Amino acid sequence: MAPPAGATDKRDGDLLKIAARYGELIKVGAQVGVVPQVELWGFSQTLCRLGEVALVAIESGQPQACILLDIYHIYKGGSLLTGLPLLNG
Repeated sequence: MAPPAGATDKRDGDLLKIAARYGELIKVGAQVGVVPQVELWGFSQTLCRLGEVALVAIESGQPQACILLDIYHIYKGGSLLTGLPLLNG
């Protein structure tokens, strides 16, 4: 997983920078046979919304990019459930 560790109490508004870092993390993970996931953390100030984690995954430029969601953190972060059908399982 690639949770927003270290960014739970502050807002990092540069999601494109986060996406680039996640893209690099995917490359590192590929070297050891793992695929890092961007995790939605509802209590965090960064990556607490469905749209934010989707943007990071999409803008990483990596076809292996994926996100980890759970209903609690979707609710806790204030995302609408109507966005879920836009994502493919």
